[in-house]
Amino acid sequence: MSVAEQQYEAPRLKPGQIVTEEQVHSALEFLRDSAHRLGKVTETEKRAEHMLKVKEAFGFQAATGSAESRKATARTSEEYAEAIEEHAVAFGEAQAVRSPGGSVSGCRSIPHAISHSTACVADVVQA
Repeated sequence: MSVAEQQYEAPRLKPGQIVTEEQVHSALEFLRDSAHRLGKVTETEKRAEHMLKVKEAFGFQAATGSAESRKATARTSEEYAEAIEEHAVAFGEAQAVRSPGGSVSGCRSIPHAISHSTACVADVVQA
């Protein structure tokens, strides 16, 4: 028996029940508690994505030469590189909130867990 199997005890379900009331309550708490943070990281991600385009546009306007030359100059500027880094960090944070993961069975979130299996719900709720 693996360590994961030793730590997991199957919930006692009533006939016709897919998940326990406790699991539903825990799942709803998870959704409630993570909704605000998800909104904030999504906002940050969208802002960083927009600023990436703005920095490129400013760099393009400031450059001279052909369109391709101006685009290359804009995309190799320090400001554009910083915007790429900010966007990458924001994207990573948003992905981490969208897919908390870390469970033994590979479930990424409560909705995935509920559609996957009862054991999966328990893994996500306990994580």
